[in-house]
Amino acid sequence: KFSSPSQQSAPADLVGPFSVAAKEGLSPSPTTSLALVDMVLRQSCGDLFGVCFDFYGSCNDDVNNDMRTKNTGVDFATRIIIQTFQLGQSLLGSQYCYHVTKFAMELSLKEASKPSASDLMDFCLFYYTAAMVTTLLTSYLSSDSERFYESFDAYGGVGDVPMSEMALDMMKQLVSFVAEATEAYHKSADFEDGYIFTQSERESFDIGATNSTNNHTASTRTLAQVPSQPLPVSSISNETLWRAFLALDVLNHVVSSHLEQTSWIDSVGGDNSNEKFTASSIAIAASDFATISASNREGILHLLLAAHADDQKGTEAESNGEKPTSAFGDAQISESENSNAAAAVASKVTDALVIDSVEIPLCDAGVTTWLAFRTVLSSVKSLNELAVSNEIDSDARSCLILSGLVNGLFPPSVSMLQHFIRRMFGSPVIVTHTLSSYQELACASMTIPFQSTNERRQAILMSLCKLCLPSWGKRRPNCQLKESNIDSLWTMLWIVHSNYEQLSDEWDIILSTLDQLAIISIWSPKLHSSYAKKTAEIAGCFIRLPTFSTCFTHVTLSQFITSLVKLSEAVSFESLSEQSTDISRENSESTVGDAITDNTNADKESSIGGKLMSWTGGLAGRAFGGATAPSSSTNNRTSFNRSASTGPSQFSKIYSEDLRETACSQMGSMKISTPRATIRKIPLPLLLIAVVTEANSYRLSVIEETVANHLCEIVARSSSAELRSFAMEVLIHFMPLSLSPKSEISLKFGIRPLMVPDREDKNESPLEVHPIEDASKPEASGQPEKVDSPKVEPKLLSVLCQTIQHTTQAETANTTLQALYGVLEGAGHNLSGGNLIIVINTLSVLSGCDSSDNGIVINRSTRQWANVSTLAFQNLKLILDDFLESDSPLKSTEARDAILDCCVAFGRSQHDVNTSLTATGMLWSLADRDSSPGTLDIVLSKLAFLAMDSRPELRNCSVNTLFSCVVGLGDHFTDDQWEKCLNDTIFGVMRGISKNKKSVVYGGANDERYKVAVHHSRDSASKQWATTQILVLRGLERVMRLLFSRLLDT
Repeated sequence: KFSSPSQQSAPADLVGPFSVAAKEGLSPSPTTSLALVDMVLRQSCGDLFGVCFDFYGSCNDDVNNDMRTKNTGVDFATRIIIQTFQLGQSLLGSQYCYHVTKFAMELSLKEASKPSASDLMDFCLFYYTAAMVTTLLTSYLSSDSERFYESFDAYGGVGDVPMSEMALDMMKQLVSFVAEATEAYHKSADFEDGYIFTQSERESFDIGATNSTNNHTASTRTLAQVPSQPLPVSSISNETLWRAFLALDVLNHVVSSHLEQTSWIDSVGGDNSNEKFTASSIAIAASDFATISASNREGILHLLLAAHADDQKGTEAESNGEKPTSAFGDAQISESENSNAAAAVASKVTDALVIDSVEIPLCDAGVTTWLAFRTVLSSVKSLNELAVSNEIDSDARSCLILSGLVNGLFPPSVSMLQHFIRRMFGSPVIVTHTLSSYQELACASMTIPFQSTNERRQAILMSLCKLCLPSWGKRRPNCQLKESNIDSLWTMLWIVHSNYEQLSDEWDIILSTLDQLAIISIWSPKLHSSYAKKTAEIAGCFIRLPTFSTCFTHVTLSQFITSLVKLSEAVSFESLSEQSTDISRENSESTVGDAITDNTNADKESSIGGKLMSWTGGLAGRAFGGATAPSSSTNNRTSFNRSASTGPSQFSKIYSEDLRETACSQMGSMKISTPRATIRKIPLPLLLIAVVTEANSYRLSVIEETVANHLCEIVARSSSAELRSFAMEVLIHFMPLSLSPKSEISLKFGIRPLMVPDREDKNESPLEVHPIEDASKPEASGQPEKVDSPKVEPKLLSVLCQTIQHTTQAETANTTLQALYGVLEGAGHNLSGGNLIIVINTLSVLSGCDSSDNGIVINRSTRQWANVSTLAFQNLKLILDDFLESDSPLKSTEARDAILDCCVAFGRSQHDVNTSLTATGMLWSLADRDSSPGTLDIVLSKLAFLAMDSRPELRNCSVNTLFSCVVGLGDHFTDDQWEKCLNDTIFGVMRGISKNKKSVVYGGANDERYKVAVHHSRDSASKQWATTQILVLRGLERVMRLLFSRLLDT
């Protein structure tokens, strides 16, 4: 390892720690000995653990320590592993105690000690300790059997401390080194200055090109100048930064490849709470370090220098078929300059006898922050991979552990991701890695069916959606989207594409984001030309969304529509002109807000110290192309403000424009006559409700009640005539579909999905779908077999009728009744018993009769409701004349009673006497259709009731109709019916007339509705009641004359 192969034949010329020690006759130093242990472990650790994996991983309850000691190979490997773990644990503990004590002394003396040879030896000792611990932990955590860790603790331990506890303790000690550096940053005077790296800053520094149109990667231009040496950091000591860097490198190895094993050894003791997960502690430490160290201009520019250099090297390595590595072996990141510098010094100190000329190299602060950032990303990526594997083959305990990991990693991850993308949205590398981690964290949280995890998922998507717009929560059409906004939208749409079935309440957040995006111009001066395709695809997602909804299960579709209704309720009950005024006001506010945001850094730069300003100017020149930040940044801000007020944005299409144009054509095919100009102004949620319902019309029963309730609410309460008309026409369109038998496609698919999403690797656009190839195989769509559900009554007509009953506006009632008449003409033959009763009861309510026994609280007897009553009676006649056959629902007691009550209601209506007379005649017609005793008894009682009406025309007509019915059907009366007819009905009418005749006041006609001259025989109420009494006696005489023989037989 430490000798040159070409010189191995000349022992006197050999180099290396052991050859040097042998030549001088000295014992190896601790650093040299640790280097030897590290070398031996790298070469043989895999074999040692392999022996233990085979033995302990297959252990059963009969295994004990005696069996282990009898197996020489297993016993030797176990002892070597335990002793090296004890060594690593002791070294980390002593290093932490030493440096904490040293830091406390320096703090008390208020001065840092000068570098010495002992500091260099300590640095090398910590370097080799970290290297050895990396080898030990990655080897120990490589087992794929949880049984191994339980058995090794039970039978392989030496002493009282189990192996798992030693491993966890070493990771906690490494975390403490990171926390120490974080605290040092936090205590510095200028750790936070509010600096934001914007797109204009990036262009000033010439960092690189924007993201490509690929949805997951970013490409950057070659950096103009890269410094050959790390830049010094004034806020933290070099030694503290080195310890944090080396500790982070070890922890990154652990979380990037062994997250599941780490959770296993956490849960060996039976505690699965997320607070106890070591992975959570690692993420918190790395997140805090990355956030605090990148909270000022110095730290952010250090980080960006490292990030873009690393991204460039990674791109070059991938193009050459290589994979970058770290100092301690294969890793996911390339921090080679920092690691190689440490390795070179450690090797030099180990090889040399005199080290006075060797100095500890500068640790690159930007690389360290970048490593902390990538450690959190590695944790999230490993979590997502674990969630995917757990979804395929899971059990209750695995789900519990995974839920704990999600809950533990969520707070530090989201906190760091938000900080990085808000403070460095001008960096394509940062934005790409951050959004990729957002997507992985969201996908991981969606695989676990626990309430706590669902709340985390909602918070993740809320955080991501707020990154999609400059001012989330406000409808501002003239705000300008940045590149990071477009990338965030792209990520959000792909999350929807891949995880739509796991979304529930999250649809509220997602659809609200799309609603706010809909009115924003596609063109923006803050977007690079390479974003043209991506913005076009995002706009296309609005058109694809209705078709994409046919991929949903019925549960997801119902939740999706519910979320659209919630959004629509906020905007569909005010006039379109008021909405335009609100948007204009918010837009004027956004113009000022954008100007303030653009000038934020200019105001903050003046507050940064001269030392930092002079350094950042030099950094920009060396790293990003030679231009100084302040002047270029100011010029760019001026350009942006000027272009915001003029240029193509005034004529650019908005994101929902293509959807609205498509909807105009679709509304025409749906026979909806709403003008195109109105459709272009209709609130997007309401428009989406219409087009999504049309796309899923083959399974309308799933969503019709929710849709109908909302549309009817708009018809009844919206202050916009255009929206009321549109909602009514949409209702009329879907009513025949609701009442008619199932179509062929409904019979084929039921309520299952019609489409499936394209795979993410098959196209470049989210929300693309293709048809299910074989509907007879539900597994093709990933859905369970169709289950026959009990037949339910269509809800659309029921909801419409309830709206008619509860509206207080005569105009609304008139409009809905016209719509109902059209529905009955086209689909009245499909009315079922339940819907027929609902319609009849609705018509009864609108009759206008003044009664308190039908629950009506709205006074519909006034003159403004007259036309409504007339139209309602036309609907009743249509039903009775055209759709009430001889075998009709009259045989249903409920339907019969509803129809008879409706006729009586119109008979008592005060709006039009002709309507009342016609309704009275309908009772006789119904008795002729159904002459059963039950129906006849009710008809006669209803006629007797109308015979007591205050209007002489109606009561006279009712009396004549009553006796005509008795004479016509009397031959079929039973004895009981005759007794009831004579004693209760006929004589009851006579008693009622006599009573009313005595109670009336003598004088003229009892109302002012008659404006013509009246014969003196009928010019008072008393005379009119007398006339009615005469009609009753004549009718009784008629019955006795024609049916006397039948009465004698009773």
